[in-house]
Amino acid sequence: MRILAFILCLLVTPAAATDWTTGPAPSDDPTMQAATVVNGDGHTLYLWARHADARYQVFAELHLGRGEAFAGTPPTYRIDGGKTIDTKDIGDQGEELGALWAHVGKDAAFWLVWTSIQDSILPSDALHDWFAGKEIEIAYKAADGTSKTTTFSLTGSASALHDATGLDTRP
Repeated sequence: MRILAFILCLLVTPAAATDWTTGPAPSDDPTMQAATVVNGDGHTLYLWARHADARYQVFAELHLGRGEAFAGTPPTYRIDGGKTIDTKDIGDQGEELGALWAHVGKDAAFWLVWTSIQDSILPSDALHDWFAGKEIEIAYKAADGTSKTTTFSLTGSASALHDATGLDTRP
C-alpha cells in the first residue's frame, strides 16, 4: 500500500524542469528543429536556426506557460548575472535593415541571438555565452503589469542546438 501511495504522489507532483532536448521548432515548417528546454515555471525556451541568403541565424524563442501573457514589452535577458541584453534593441537593429529580428506577442517572444556567414560559433560570438554559461535569466513585463523573471539552465544547450541545426557549437 505504501508503494502505491508513493507512486500516486509522484504522479501528482508538479513537473520539474527538464534538460535540453531536440525536437520540432515552434514553426509551421514540420521539418524545422529546435533545441528546447522547459523550466520549473512551465515556460519553454527554444533555440532554432535559419539559413538563408548565405547567412546563418540563431533565434531564441520564449513561450510563457501556465496562462501567462506578455504586456507587449520585449523581454531582456542576461547570462550568469552578466550584461543585460534588451531584445527591443535587437528588434530596432533589425528594423534598420528591413529585417524582423525580434517580436513579442501575447504569450511568445523571439529575438535574434547570432548571425554569421559561417556555420561555426566562435568563442567571441554572443551565442557562445549561451553554451559556456550556466543559466539564463529572462525578465519581462506580464500582461497584469507586474515585472517577472524566469530562469533556464544552459547545460546541454550546445549539444541540443548542434543536433537540431548541424551548426558547429564546439569551437
